[in-house]
Amino acid sequence: MPRGAKKQFDRDDALAAATHLFWELSYESVGLAELLERMGIARQSLYDTFGSKEDLFREAVERYVETRIGQIRGLLEAPGSPLGNVRRAHAFYEQHCTSGSGLGCM
Repeated sequence: MPRGAKKQFDRDDALAAATHLFWELSYESVGLAELLERMGIARQSLYDTFGSKEDLFREAVERYVETRIGQIRGLLEAPGSPLGNVRRAHAFYEQHCTSGSGLGCM
């Protein structure tokens, strides 16, 4: 049985673009056309690869938690002084919040 056409986009890049757009504008504010344009994919590719917009959002939040929250967790769980770890995590978060991206927490 022949396979479907090979995907013409990088799944991780498309997910990263969607994550940033949801983070920037919110789930409710992101329209499907804008989402597809930012991700660089067609409507059918979105459905075939990610399911629905809601499924994509859930995956985007999971990615956010794995990266941003994972970084902070790693700092807090590092060997050494617990208080020092809290200070490093706080400094990391403060740097993130004042970096000029204006995005804050997803």
